[in-house]
Amino acid sequence: PRDWSSDVCSSDLSRSLTLFCGTLDLNGKKLTIGSFVNAGDLTRSISYNSGTLVLNGSGTVMDASGSGYTSSGSGTINLSSSSAKTFSGGGFSYPTLNQGGSGAMTIDGSNTFADITNSYASTGSTTITFTAGTTQTVTQFSASGSSGKQLILNSSSAGTRYNLLDSSGTNSVSYTTISDSHAYGGAKWNSFISNGNVDSGDNFGWDFSYSPISYNGFSLGYGFSQFAGLSIKDGLSVKR
Repeated sequence: PRDWSSDVCSSDLSRSLTLFCGTLDLNGKKLTIGSFVNAGDLTRSISYNSGTLVLNGSGTVMDASGSGYTSSGSGTINLSSSSAKTFSGGGFSYPTLNQGGSGAMTIDGSNTFADITNSYASTGSTTITFTAGTTQTVTQFSASGSSGKQLILNSSSAGTRYNLLDSSGTNSVSYTTISDSHAYGGAKWNSFISNGNVDSGDNFGWDFSYSPISYNGFSLGYGFSQFAGLSIKDGLSVKR
């Protein structure tokens, strides 16, 4: 039998855990498996309680379907493979979903997330692909790349948008290359080109202007820094 009381529980890459009924309580621990199947119509749930579910296989590593499923508590689902992997969420609600490997991560189905992040940014470039026509509802969206390590956000079908919905707040990304994305819902979606972002076309709702400049408590507005060589008294110089 497996000791679930330890801080870390790991399984072979090829192992899959299936939840048909009952509750899986991560209790603040880290569970590492190849893939996770969440299927059926019986009542079942995951209590994350600040725990982490690491899915380190390739292919469809989260396969959710049916009804009767709920999740609770903050936590993270980390897809860590260097090969392509798919999160098929089945339309359910989840905590933070993290891209943790070089292999492209595809999000399938219209789901709800606390956040979507990219921890691989410190290592290299990677991709998050959204199934065309689907909607991911988020409380916040934090997925970014880093200098020289661009994060690509794209659609599974070029020319057909995917949707990102957030009802309030501000989502700011950096070092991303975005295409075929519809970001909306009341929140601000900042993808300033001055922060390394690239507009690859067919985007709606993202702000690809230059970041605003503040001076003595006043904001000079979006796009202001495009005016090269413009100087303001008291020594503030704005250069492109």
